[in-house]
Amino acid sequence: MNKLFRLFFFLSIPTVFFSCEKEVVLDFEDDEQQMAIFSLFSPNDIFTNDHNFNVEITATQSILDNSSSTYVNGARVTIATETLPAESTDLSGTGEVTQQQEITSEEAISYSIENTERIIYRTDNTIPSDGFSYKLTVDHPDYPRVTAESYVPKSTQIENLELSDFKTSKENQLEEFTRYFSQATFELENQFDKNAQYHLLVWLGYPVGNGRTVYTPITIEEDVLMEQLGADATIVNANSSLVFFGAHFDNSTFKEATQKLNFDIGFSLHDNEYPTSIRIELRSVSEQYHNYFVEGFRLSQAGSNQFFSSPNSISNNIEGGFGIFAGYSVDDVQVPFRK
Repeated sequence: MNKLFRLFFFLSIPTVFFSCEKEVVLDFEDDEQQMAIFSLFSPNDIFTNDHNFNVEITATQSILDNSSSTYVNGARVTIATETLPAESTDLSGTGEVTQQQEITSEEAISYSIENTERIIYRTDNTIPSDGFSYKLTVDHPDYPRVTAESYVPKSTQIENLELSDFKTSKENQLEEFTRYFSQATFELENQFDKNAQYHLLVWLGYPVGNGRTVYTPITIEEDVLMEQLGADATIVNANSSLVFFGAHFDNSTFKEATQKLNFDIGFSLHDNEYPTSIRIELRSVSEQYHNYFVEGFRLSQAGSNQFFSSPNSISNNIEGGFGIFAGYSVDDVQVPFRK
């Protein structure tokens, strides 16, 4: 009798647990959809001949919605412009203040890229310029209005760039690959009158025929450069993130009128690869640009677990929506690659 009872008891346990199952419905509030903006603009970006404003607009989605981004069509996008304060607009060195630019963009054109559903709003005439701030306004009948403001800082020139001869390293290299490295040194003028932010990138150029060159990112070694830039600098290697790679820093640690920086660069080449040039690019970036890249990397790549903590933990300069609208200017120096 006891054996039969024990057998019945053990056979009944799964029945008890399964009978206690209950479907739980997660009740997420259906917040009003908003527009998300992505627009980085520059008067002299080195990788594109199109320097007009390009604005990509998508709609926010529920946390449970795994579908592709929904691009917003039929929006009215305007760009308004005004000069920065006088001390920031003396671009010629003569003391003359830059004249105010005309507002030429009261609407933008949307078009598709490569037969995809992606939609870009592009200004016809308004081109960003050094020394100007810009205001974006987007209206659409289905979403709340969004606005954003940013500016294009004066470009900072790379002076006296020197690259030591490239050397190869056989230690711990992959089969059929060679590791190259070199030291780069250059100077830049320090802007003591304001807090300036920078984004340093290094590229390797490969010829692809018809006079065209493609560029791949190069690793910036972290240790030596961090000693010069301070603990607040962020250096991201290309193998960690192609979105945020490069050195992001400001001039808060600079002590001299002309700041000298030196750092190591490194990369691997296959034996039959023949790069022709190395390009060092220095972007002078707006505060909005700097925050987007630094905070974006720290939140998405550096193991931070702040996704659910607060929407304010993610860099966002869009009023009434989400995303980034930010300006930057570029200076670059290209030198031959010597194997």
